[in-house]
Amino acid sequence: MKIKPEIMFRNALFMMCAVLFVGLLTSCSHSDEPEPINSTKKAKRTVVVYAIASNNLWSDFRSDRAEMLRGLENTNLDASRLLVYWVSPTHGLYEGDKDPATGNPYPPALYEVKRDKATGDLGFVTLKTYSRSVYSTDPKRMSDVIADAIAVAPAEHYGLVLWSHGLGWLPASHRSRSSDSNTRGGNILYSFGYDEELNGIDEMDIDELAAAIPNNVFDYIWFDACYMTGIETVYQLRHKCETLVGYPTEIWSGGMPYDIVIETLMSENPDLIAAANKVFDHYALAGWPATASVISMAGLEQLADAVKNIYEQGITLTSNEVEQMQYYSRNTKYPFYDLGQYALKLAEKLPEEYSAALKVALDKSVIYKAITPLSFDRRPFNQEVYSGLSTHIWRGDNSEAEKFYSTLDWYKRVY
Repeated sequence: MKIKPEIMFRNALFMMCAVLFVGLLTSCSHSDEPEPINSTKKAKRTVVVYAIASNNLWSDFRSDRAEMLRGLENTNLDASRLLVYWVSPTHGLYEGDKDPATGNPYPPALYEVKRDKATGDLGFVTLKTYSRSVYSTDPKRMSDVIADAIAVAPAEHYGLVLWSHGLGWLPASHRSRSSDSNTRGGNILYSFGYDEELNGIDEMDIDELAAAIPNNVFDYIWFDACYMTGIETVYQLRHKCETLVGYPTEIWSGGMPYDIVIETLMSENPDLIAAANKVFDHYALAGWPATASVISMAGLEQLADAVKNIYEQGITLTSNEVEQMQYYSRNTKYPFYDLGQYALKLAEKLPEEYSAALKVALDKSVIYKAITPLSFDRRPFNQEVYSGLSTHIWRGDNSEAEKFYSTLDWYKRVY
């Protein structure tokens, strides 16, 4: 999840952004004929933002759209193209979010930021609309949108931003799709996305997310969502990008400050470490809890080897030792512990070579990490043990969540 806006400092700016957005949405070309969903013109980079905003984060997404436009004012939109798919809620909308002809919410759609040739103003132009009969958390919808984005905006390089609620590896609690009605968890949990429609609610598990994203297309994936740099999520997506950026903790509901980082993300060779540091500083310098991690997928197999070698030795921690571990979630039933701290604690009871190999592998995998001294619930964070990756400590308790955990690639790789 993301921390709600009523307790977020950026929310005070929302009303000013909303006034701006009424004007911006008049240029969204909802009534225009969509452009053909194919193209032969190749850009240097295309960035796709996939935003499941049909939930209580809608006002934050409206603010983020305004930030995107501000951040792209000086960008060459022929060399770099920004495509944004979003789905809005079915209720509680502003007038500008509704089709004036019907009074209904606009359908989910893929948009592109375009510059008006006459005025030079930026706005979102509709490329393709989609039916609400398919959830935006359905892997088929996500894969279709990605395929459409690549077809209409071919590029030498691609980046993907995943925007919504998130809760790491934990399985979805609602299985509303007719194609998959299996309930795998009993709590309000979701891995990525929370799509609330008139006919129900649906979420996406990380194995579904991995299935929806093509291999070796995106050079980076950035999660603008909470809890998504757990090792289970990262490893499940190891073939989907070269670099993954996100947070092992929550992030404030305003998420990424797009106006100060979107131009970097749109560049041909983006400095993802600098961008992640900007997001971290945006909150940390204002005195707000924050974390950030940049993960190189090239180091993951070496990390998996090092962790597996430690786990295979059969070392266990006492309940008191586990209670002393640093954790990153407020879900007390399934807390996300620090991967590096946990594995190193196990390795203390083994020859030095085990911890040495782990430290080398962590340094190769986690190429940037940052954490504030205090957590989101005001607990102290130990910055020295922060590895940038969280993990679940396997219990083998036969719960539905652990049964699901045992199906994930990370579990199969190291246990």
